[in-house]
Amino acid sequence: MAAKNQRQNNQMDEQMAVEQQENQEIMQEEELQGQKNQASLIAQVSAKKKEEQIGKISGLQKATNSALKWAWEYLIPTIGLSLIYINVHVFGSRSMGEKYFCKLGYEWVPDNMRQKMGSKIKQIGEKANVPETAAFCCLDSCCILSIVIVITGLILLYQIVTGEFVLTLLKGMLSKISNLFN
Repeated sequence: MAAKNQRQNNQMDEQMAVEQQENQEIMQEEELQGQKNQASLIAQVSAKKKEEQIGKISGLQKATNSALKWAWEYLIPTIGLSLIYINVHVFGSRSMGEKYFCKLGYEWVPDNMRQKMGSKIKQIGEKANVPETAAFCCLDSCCILSIVIVITGLILLYQIVTGEFVLTLLKGMLSKISNLFN
């Protein structure tokens, strides 16, 4: 009888051990599931924060956006001098990032739309970015070409005034003529 009670106790101990192990496994699975839920919740919250931050801009970025918008609007009345600020703005956005200077095209999105639309602002800004970047490149190319033409004209004027141009031109012509007869 004692042996029978011993076996029953052993069986009960084994059953309890198995149940404890199953309970531990269930608790581990629940804990793992809780961690996954927590991670997904954190990801959702961070995504919402990012979307909210897209619509919000700092005071400094508002100022640089309005200055860039002004520079584009008054490009012709300032005889192209506002292109200097546009270049500074582009350099700032490439070197310091979009925290202080927006990309070209994003300055045209009104502030009240930024807060309402959130992540759709990027789509609007990208649509304005392409033609504005093309215009920026063309204007810069024209400025560089104009500077080269002016410098070349000044060098030519200097050589004409000092007589070096005429002498160089005559020497070149005489050497070509003498090469023809030799």
